[in-house]
Amino acid sequence: MAEPYAPPKPKKTLKRKRSQPERDEIDMDEPIPPPAALRRNIPSFQEHGPQNCGDHRHRIISSITETYSKLSSSDVSEGYKAYVPFSSVTWACVGCLGNYCPIDLHDLPCGHFFCLNCLNHRIKVLPSRLGIYTKQLNDTMAEIVALEDQSRRKRMPATQRREVEQTYSQLKFKLLHYAGLECCGMDTKLNRFVGCLSPDASRTYWLCSHWLFDRPDERRACAWPDCEQYIPVLCRWELSPSLGGGDGQRYYCVQCRANSRDSSQKVLDRPQTKFPWLPEGQDLLLPSR
Repeated sequence: MAEPYAPPKPKKTLKRKRSQPERDEIDMDEPIPPPAALRRNIPSFQEHGPQNCGDHRHRIISSITETYSKLSSSDVSEGYKAYVPFSSVTWACVGCLGNYCPIDLHDLPCGHFFCLNCLNHRIKVLPSRLGIYTKQLNDTMAEIVALEDQSRRKRMPATQRREVEQTYSQLKFKLLHYAGLECCGMDTKLNRFVGCLSPDASRTYWLCSHWLFDRPDERRACAWPDCEQYIPVLCRWELSPSLGGGDGQRYYCVQCRANSRDSSQKVLDRPQTKFPWLPEGQDLLLPSR
C-alpha cells in the first residue's frame, strides 16, 4: 500500500548577521559596542608584543647583503636574491649599531635594519614629532584636500590627471617625512611590524598613522576626561535609535573602549598641548554610552 503524500518541509531561511546588537543584549551600565564591521578594522592590540617578534625573513639583493653581512661570494652572486637568515651571520642595527642575528632585525624598504628596542623608540617619539611639525603637516594636508576636491569636481585629461596623481604622491611623502616615517627617501612601512611592538606602542603607531592622513577639521579626541585619546575617522559609526541613547553618530575610542558623541556648542578654548594636538576652536565631543 502506497504511503500517503506528505508535503515537503519548508527550508529554513538563513538570517543575516546583525552588524549591531539588539537592545536586550546590551548591559545598560556598559558602553554600547560598535558594529562588527568597525571592530574588524581595529587591530587586536592586546595580542601584540615581543613574543611575536623574531624569525623574520628578509629578501636582500647582493649590494645590501655585502653591506650588512659577511657572506662569501659563493652565497650571493650578481643579481641573485638571497633568503636569510643565515646562522653564521650578524647584521648591524642602524639605530644602536648593535650586532644581531638577521631573524631578530626588522628590515626597511631602503635596506636599513632596526632592532626591536630602536623600533619601539621610533614609535615612542612619533606623537611628539607630530606636535613639532603640526603646522607643516596641516598645511600639507590642506594641499592634499584641495587636490582631492578638485579631482572630484571636474573631469581631467589623462595628462593632467597624471600630474595631479604625481603631486598627490609627493604631498603624501611630505607627510611621512615630517612625521619621521621615511628613511633614505622611502616609506618605512612600519605597519608590517606592529605585531612585534608592545600593545601601547602598537596602538600609538596605529592612532598616529590615522591622525596623519585624517582631514584636520575631522580630527576628534575622546570626551572622557581620564582618556582624551585620539579617535580616528575610521572609528565613527551611526547609532540606531533601537539601541537606546538616541540616534546620531558615535565615536569609539580604542584606548578606553568608550563612546563619545557630537556637541554642536562645545569647542576647544585653547590648543591641546599633547597628542592629538587639536587647535583652538576645534569641535569637541561629549561622553556617551
